[in-house]
Amino acid sequence: MATAQAANQPMCRLVHRMARRWSGRPFKADPARKLALSYVSLWRFYRAWKLGGRLPSALRLKFNSPPQVSALAMISLLEYCTTHRAASLRGAWAAWLATPRGRRWSGKVSYASVVRYFPVETFKALQGHQQAVSTAENALADLRLNMIGTLREQLPDQPTPRGHQRRAGHWQI
Repeated sequence: MATAQAANQPMCRLVHRMARRWSGRPFKADPARKLALSYVSLWRFYRAWKLGGRLPSALRLKFNSPPQVSALAMISLLEYCTTHRAASLRGAWAAWLATPRGRRWSGKVSYASVVRYFPVETFKALQGHQQAVSTAENALADLRLNMIGTLREQLPDQPTPRGHQRRAGHWQI
C-alpha cells in the first residue's frame, strides 16, 4: 500500500485492490470462517485509522467467534465448585477435569474459556458462601449432638412398658 501511495495512485483504487486481495481469506483464530471485506468497510476502517492518529491501536477489529465451550460443561464445573472446596479457580478446574464428569469435557474446555464465562470474582464469592454454609452446618451438628447428650442424661434409652402392671397394694395401718 505504501509503494502504491508513493507512485501517486488514488486512495480509492488502493482500497479496492486491498478489499479484493483480503476478502475471502480465513481467520487465523477460526479457519472455518472467512473474512468478508468490502470496499466500503475497508474505507471506513481506513478513515478511523487516519482520524486515530495513524496508530495501530486506533484500528480495532471486532470479530466475534462462536463460544468454544457449552453451557452444560460450565454448569457441570459450577456444580463441582459448589460441592468441593478449592484454593483457586485453576485448582478447581484441574480437579474437576480429573472427575468422571470433568473427563467428559477434557480437551474441550480450556482454562481461558472457564475464566471468560466463570469469572474469578464469582468463584471467590461462591467459595465464601460455601464456607459460611459449612460453618453453619458444623454449628448445627454441634447443637444436635449437645441436645442428644442432654436428652440421654435426662431420659432412659428404653421407656418403661405400659400396660397391665401389678400394683403393689397400699397397706396402711
